[in-house]
Amino acid sequence: MSDDLKTRYSAEVRCARGMPSYILFNMYGPLVIAPIEVLLNPLEEAPLPRMPYDDMVKFIEDDLLFAADHLPYPGATEYGKFSRGLAKMLLIRLYFHETVNNIEYYNKVETLARELMNSKYGYQLMADYPKMFEIG
Repeated sequence: MSDDLKTRYSAEVRCARGMPSYILFNMYGPLVIAPIEVLLNPLEEAPLPRMPYDDMVKFIEDDLLFAADHLPYPGATEYGKFSRGLAKMLLIRLYFHETVNNIEYYNKVETLARELMNSKYGYQLMADYPKMFEIG
């Protein structure tokens, strides 16, 4: 397997982990993430604390930033696969979540949103908004 393919698969896995991590973090707060030492000894029981808040944000952000750097653009991927656009939209949601604690996240949101307006992502505004809700 080529290094490019390994990197792409790693990016897909990290995007797939970042999405539910953000959803659960948004609903319940920081999660319990088992360190590798605990995973290497599955027969030993060890109580695990929740991750510290800032570490949890960094954990999700790192996954989504890696995915955003290594996944293909939405138009260059198969239907249903993770894309660079999805990873960046999830980052925007995470940053909006964090603006309550740190207003500087708005700058990151603006940067990502402006980048997503680039034509290489293939996103565009609907010319006729009500038409989106028509049947057929």
